Amino acid sequence: MAPSFKIKIVDECQVSPPPNTTPISLPLTFLDIPWLLFSPNQSIFFYKFSNYTCNSTTIIPFLKHSLSLTLQHFSPFSGDISTPSRPVKPQIMYSHGDYVLLTIAESDGDAFSQLSCNCPKDVSKLLALVPNLESPVSNETTSVPSLAVQVTVFGDMGISIGLSLQHVVSDERTYNIFMKTIVCEKVSTHTVPMRKIFDNLHFSSSCDHNCN
Repeated sequence: MAPSFKIKIVDECQVSPPPNTTPISLPLTFLDIPWLLFSPNQSIFFYKFSNYTCNSTTIIPFLKHSLSLTLQHFSPFSGDISTPSRPVKPQIMYSHGDYVLLTIAESDGDAFSQLSCNCPKDVSKLLALVPNLESPVSNETTSVPSLAVQVTVFGDMGISIGLSLQHVVSDERTYNIFMKTIVCEKVSTHTVPMRKIFDNLHFSSSCDHNCN
């Protein structure tokens, strides 16, 4: 079922960690392998603007920069899951030049309250707010990205941040720290302007969905 609101993709960009990020290779253990069979974890976080001075022009550049800085501390998130033929073991790899695909979208401001409210929702509508990410076992190639991100701007009402993350890359605690670090990086690297911007953003709600 198609969503009852319109979404327009306005940009797709590649966000990489800073150049000095160290490449890493993490072979999967026996206990990691079953998680390759799961579809990516999909989450949406809604943030409401507290005033009308905060908009996509001010928030999107800082989100890109903060995501890049955060990926330096979570480099496997910007890498790939490699599933080569035997006897080589599957592994999570980050190399220089790897990136996270960030999708920027726009939608009507009227849809924000409907989607972020604490009430039952049609999952098909929420799926329009998260990026597509293939499962390692459903892809014909030998590697798939670890993470994809979509930021949807709802006029002057707020934004949603949708993420698709491979289950094998992270547990829920690490995932939670990753999201919190994005905000911490913003505040620490752009002390004055970022504090003003994030004072105008209030966490509204979040949704998690797994298609296993």
